[in-house]
Amino acid sequence: MGFKKQVNYYFLIAITALIGLSIWQLFIRQPIRKAIKLGLDLRSGTHLLLALNPPLKWTGTKGDKMAAAQALAQMQQKKVNPQILLPLETVMAKITNEGTVPQKDEKNAEAALQKLGNVAQAQPWQILLQKLLPQKITLKDLSRVKLVLEKRINEFGTKETMIQNFGSSHIIVDIPEETNPRKAEKIVSKTAYLAFKELTTAGKQYFESSQSPPNFYNPAMWKTIMNGSALKSVQVEPYGQGQTGGNTTQYMVAFQLTSKGTKLFGKATTQNVGYPIAIYLDGKLISSPKVDEPITGGSGVIQSFTLNKAVELTRFLQAGALPIPIKVEESDVVGPTLGHEALLESLAAGILGLATVILFMLLFYRLPGFFACLALMIYALWLLGIMSKFFILTLPGIAGIVLSIGMAVDANILIFERVKEELWNGKTIPGAVDIGFQKAWSSILDSHVTTIIGALALIWKGSASIQGFGVALLVGTALSLVTAWGVTRILMDWSVLNNITTSRKAYGA
Repeated sequence: MGFKKQVNYYFLIAITALIGLSIWQLFIRQPIRKAIKLGLDLRSGTHLLLALNPPLKWTGTKGDKMAAAQALAQMQQKKVNPQILLPLETVMAKITNEGTVPQKDEKNAEAALQKLGNVAQAQPWQILLQKLLPQKITLKDLSRVKLVLEKRINEFGTKETMIQNFGSSHIIVDIPEETNPRKAEKIVSKTAYLAFKELTTAGKQYFESSQSPPNFYNPAMWKTIMNGSALKSVQVEPYGQGQTGGNTTQYMVAFQLTSKGTKLFGKATTQNVGYPIAIYLDGKLISSPKVDEPITGGSGVIQSFTLNKAVELTRFLQAGALPIPIKVEESDVVGPTLGHEALLESLAAGILGLATVILFMLLFYRLPGFFACLALMIYALWLLGIMSKFFILTLPGIAGIVLSIGMAVDANILIFERVKEELWNGKTIPGAVDIGFQKAWSSILDSHVTTIIGALALIWKGSASIQGFGVALLVGTALSLVTAWGVTRILMDWSVLNNITTSRKAYGA
């Protein structure tokens, strides 16, 4: 067997293997209806209405703050229930450290004042709370929240999630294929604010005297070193082995810090050798490791989690914290906007178009046309396999696929017309096939590259549905280049090398 013939067989084996993989993905692994994920325009999903709850801004004077602090100290000396005073302590710490107070903390403080009743010390606090005013929500705030939500929900850019403004302080989120509203709410409403805290002077005194950390939620004992903005990258890594069979049972989240974060963390760990560093997510303690030595390399780990929890935390940290807390006001499972009939009509139109193309190719180009039809079928299988694995399909996506089919057929027509010209000029069949593919290549490459550039522009600047069209067009066009040029060439070479026919009419000449 000649070298060229042997290479051709290897390529045929590879194509067959990929066909088998696509068939397994589409039909064997699970039914095709479940394998191909459909968008909200074709199948149900979750609809959420989110309200932005910006923190309240402190607008009072130093005198207002000092009066409230003195009143708090007096109540502490009188041994007022610490649980009642904790919301007031939290508000005071937020005003001192950040100048803003979350609406939730302000409401907790109001509830604490109601429990205190008409005591004299409550009046300065009533004045202080009156000086906490809501911040105005800007278009920039809405855009920042939408960006974080998009990263969380659509981590790889393969879901056609619709996220849009609704009024001046609300956002609408439509998530296709997600029919569990509680799960969707958890994904979008979690603030994911990561904070690293060290002991205050009072906290260190408590730790030294009791040899145990003070209350992790006492703002007088802990102060923030840095937050999640100092993270450069995060990833899940195994941590610890199972007791039987050596299976990994626990995981940790390893992180790399930015240059600024490395300096802050290095300084904090240097000053806190022998003391704990507490790590919080949305105000909840997730880890409190003791510092054994300074950590100046800009990396660390948060441990230990189950795999699902580690992956979830990593996703939230990669997307970043919500710049403004949000509240889910509405949560519903919605039906398809266009529905089953639209899907059937689109598929019928696609099948009719495909059948017409196949008939045209067989009539005009005969044996090469037959190979082009085979390549087209392989293209359809591969494309559906890729779409089912990585993408959600919508009607704009179907349009992009149909357009890319046209690109594949157009490439084959260019090749076959060149082959026919060479046969008319007296070339042999093997020579005509070689020259035909060589001469058509530049035109095929140019047309596909320009289409890919257009698809990238749609993905970059388009809305969700336009991006879906662009993604389908991009993937389909790239794949059509492989099948129209590569697969068709392999099939044509197989025919020539095995001398299937010597008739020029069989090649359309």
